[in-house]
Amino acid sequence: MTNSKEVNLSIDSRIISHLGEALIDNEKVALLELIKNASDADANICTVVIDTTYQSKYGQGRIVIEDDGSGMNPFIIENGFLRIATSIKQKYQKISPKFNRLAQGNKGIGRLALNQLGEYLSVATKLDTSLIENTGLFSNKNLKNIFGNDNRDDLYRENANVYYEFDIDWKRYEESEGPVENVTLDLYTLEYKNHNNTFSHQKNHGTRIEVLGLKGLSFWRNPKVARELESDVLAFLNPYLDEKSNFRVAIDLDGQKFRSNRYDKKYIKNVCDSGFIFSFDNDTNEFRFTLFRNKKYINRVVDKLLLEMDKYNFDLISVIDYESIYDKYLTVTKIFLIDQVENIKKHFSQAKVDEMYTYTTDDSIDNIYLPGNFSGEFYGFDFGSGNTPQDVRKIIDSIIGVKLYRNNFRIFPYGDKANEWLGMSSFNTRYKGVLFKTHTTTGYVDINGERNLELLEELTNRQGLVLNNYGSNFLTLMREVVYKSAAIEDSKLSDDFSFSRKKANSAQPGEMLTFAGLQFKKRPNFREEAYKKSAKVEVGLADIKKKIENPNLLSAQEIEEISIGLEKDVVDLKNDIKLIEKEFVNKE
Repeated sequence: MTNSKEVNLSIDSRIISHLGEALIDNEKVALLELIKNASDADANICTVVIDTTYQSKYGQGRIVIEDDGSGMNPFIIENGFLRIATSIKQKYQKISPKFNRLAQGNKGIGRLALNQLGEYLSVATKLDTSLIENTGLFSNKNLKNIFGNDNRDDLYRENANVYYEFDIDWKRYEESEGPVENVTLDLYTLEYKNHNNTFSHQKNHGTRIEVLGLKGLSFWRNPKVARELESDVLAFLNPYLDEKSNFRVAIDLDGQKFRSNRYDKKYIKNVCDSGFIFSFDNDTNEFRFTLFRNKKYINRVVDKLLLEMDKYNFDLISVIDYESIYDKYLTVTKIFLIDQVENIKKHFSQAKVDEMYTYTTDDSIDNIYLPGNFSGEFYGFDFGSGNTPQDVRKIIDSIIGVKLYRNNFRIFPYGDKANEWLGMSSFNTRYKGVLFKTHTTTGYVDINGERNLELLEELTNRQGLVLNNYGSNFLTLMREVVYKSAAIEDSKLSDDFSFSRKKANSAQPGEMLTFAGLQFKKRPNFREEAYKKSAKVEVGLADIKKKIENPNLLSAQEIEEISIGLEKDVVDLKNDIKLIEKEFVNKE
């Protein structure tokens, strides 16, 4: 006889701490997750205060994360914040209602970041009721899915004058012997009088999270962490944010204050030596790029050639038509399809794309798994002596590297100093004339789109893209098509104006050489000419001396002619000596 009964998987409450440690790499990544959540909530500002000296009954240290975003009501708290590995945003709100931001935190693990940070947390949140009042933001159906009630009047009345608080003591989950749902929490509804009682900002909505008993005190006290907060956490936001992307972060670590910066793209474009703007449209499969150069950079390349030719005794004999040079080198635009491997090879033979993932359609054509729309800009600088002003260099050094962003939030580790995701260094060992190098280039790549939000997935620990067909192909396209297009197109200027020492050395006096349409003529060797003329004078003097011994051999007229000839040779010799001296000065 066989008996059966229904059974279910159950999860022990200790899983909370295990998941936090496994899915969140470190305190910095945990903090980034919480900043992402503030952006998803349509906040304008997120402030973080870290105080490692603060004492409470839960231990030493405190972190306060506060935003002026949309806040939460009880339905969102229970079904969103307190439910692990599910997300209202992923199902019903991929795009934020106010600022149309694509959701960053869509895996439902952000609250585990709080467990990684400290032993205890307290949350205070006030819903932005203007979201309910504005009938254009949510349909009644979405009101039900997101706020738990499709009646606007009821929702407004329930949330207009109250805010909510709840606490989580993580030790209760570690000490509990039962399933995770056995650990209950108290959700308090409190009267909301004004923002000064709840928030430090001036808006009547938002969320304030206080973490007590920091687990990583040594991490926050490490001197390197302050630099990491400035370079990584604040660089987490794209410094080339458009004005409409109105989200800022302010961090205070034991009195050291950092703020996210915004840099003017127009200014960077104006001061860079070479720039590269590109985009890919998944609907048309077109890859488009424009490379542009600064006139001052072009002038320096021309001047460098002139200087090198002068060092090797060449004179420019053609007129420099700068306008024609600018017409040829200031900008170049190209467009080609990247839907198939053969199309890429046809238009850009330098790309190594044979290993890209493809699928075969009904017409037996191998198409590339394409990652959705992407775009970006590179800005290259010639950091040679005196080429870049110090104030510009200081700005560029602080944002060096080409970084990857989704919805203006950085995806690590792409663009870190140790991460060669574009293959710049290996390429530059073969092509010396490229301006776009790891230490001279800043820029960004943007994958802000609903389609690639689904196709280009991030690893659960937020340390890179999932290398599926789409993720692998995207990185290959960035390395083989995007960067190589920029590098090869950029190198054409220096290649065309490159100086050939071998040709210059082997050229004979009077021989002509042409570089980039400019004609040069080899000067005579003034030292050799001087030797010849001094020898001629020496012979002439010996001849006069011989003839003077027999005065009858010379007439007065002949003596005068010889004297005039010698005087001319001496003048020529002096001129050659002056030219030799000038040549030495130039070489010095």
